[in-house]
Parts: sequence; C-alpha cells; structure tokens
Amino acid sequence: MILVKYLDSAVRLPFQVHPTSDFSRRYLNSDCGKTEAYCILSTRPEVEEPYIYLGFQRPPSRTDLQRMIVEQDITSMELCFDKLAVKPGDVYVVPGGLPHAIGNGVLMVEIMEPTDFVARLEFNVAGRVVPKPSRFMGRDVDFALDMLSFEPMPANAVQSRWRCESRTLEKSARLHQEALVDGRVTDRFNVLRTTLSGRSRWYSKGFTILLIVEGSCAIAAADQSFQLKQLDRIVVPHGMDFLEINAPNRVTFLECLPPGTL
Repeated sequence: MILVKYLDSAVRLPFQVHPTSDFSRRYLNSDCGKTEAYCILSTRPEVEEPYIYLGFQRPPSRTDLQRMIVEQDITSMELCFDKLAVKPGDVYVVPGGLPHAIGNGVLMVEIMEPTDFVARLEFNVAGRVVPKPSRFMGRDVDFALDMLSFEPMPANAVQSRWRCESRTLEKSARLHQEALVDGRVTDRFNVLRTTLSGRSRWYSKGFTILLIVEGSCAIAAADQSFQLKQLDRIVVPHGMDFLEINAPNRVTFLECLPPGTL
C-alpha cells in the first residue's frame, strides 16, 4: 500500500494531476488514488531558486484550461501558478486532484499511493512528446478536467494545509525520531525521520522502507549485516521486530510506512 521513489529533476517536469481515492473508486476500479509527499533532500547548486508548483493560485475556468491543454499553451498555464520555493528538509503533501509540477534541480524522495494513475496537462517532456494514449490514461481531456481541483490555493493556504511540520516522537542522547507525514495531513501513508548515533536498537512498526538520507551505518538483522551509505535503501519485512544499528558518526534515515501504522 505504499510506493517510494527517488526523483532528481534535471529539467522542470510537466504539469500533471493525480486522482483522489474517491475518484479512483468511482472511475478506475481502485481503492488507491495517488496522493504523494515530497521530502526535499537537496538542490543543485547551479539552480538559484529551486521550486515546485502546487495548486492553482489563479484558477482558470474549465473552458480556458481545456483550451490551454488542447493547444499546449504552457505560457498561459504557468500564469495560473506561483513558484513555491523549496529547500532541503522541506516536506509537502500533494493530494489527489491538486495540479502540480516540480522545478529543475530538485532531489527528493517521493512517497505515494501505489499506482501510476496520472493525467498529464503538458505533453512535452524535455523534448520528448508523450504519446496520446499516455496523456489521460487512455481517456480524453474531460477525464483530466474532472480529476482536477479548481480551488484557489494562495501561498499561505499551501503552507498551512500541505507543508508538513515535524512532530517529535522520541528523543534521547542517541536517538531522535520525528513524524514528518502522518494523520495530521493524510491517511494514505506515514513518513518518519530518525537520527541515530553510536550503537542503537531500532524497533520496527511493521513493513517499512528505510532510506539513508545522511551519513552511514551498519545494520544487523538475524544472521545478516549490511553497510549502508547515503541514498541506500532497504525493506524491513513485516514481522521483523528490530534492527541493530551502528552509526559511529551518526546516520539519518526516512521510514516510509503504509497507512494505519502510526
């Protein structure tokens, strides 16, 4: 019930929208939509103002947006949005229905519902044209428009509703664990950030995808041990109660969890 990806945007990625779970149940025979979360890890030094687009700050009418999509009038489409500056450590949830795009030079972890449902509002991706069947999942432009939220989303609303503030779960001399994404913002998945130093025991909350975002460590479980460095990732299966972690110089990792685990 969870999908996790690294994403490193060399160019601005296309405008698109994903369905809500309600929309998916009604039209796509699925209990999952594609709500996402962005955990920003770093930005490219040559990019002066890294950003994302999130929600319409100036919503077009349905008719106007349909024309922009059909004619691929991306200049007019961009005028419906304001750039939202991002930096390492920022976390945003992108719910189904919210139009969005990722600016160039942003390295992030994307945590999402486990589908590939997407309606593309922009068809040219770094010089490659998206084939027609892949633009609206084999449907037409009205299907994409039905998926969209035209709610005005000023910058302060984006910050208050979709920017995630960390919540400390546990803190000691060797361990600091925070909830980044939880039921305060979405019920579709959970994301924790844990920092450990020295030898510590990490207790599982069930099936977990761990991604090393800073530092390195050794991890031991059952009869196996592994050396992990930045950007390495492992899956902790359900039923494994704990891992022995040794991080002489500190390690920080994300814990990506299915819904209902916190």
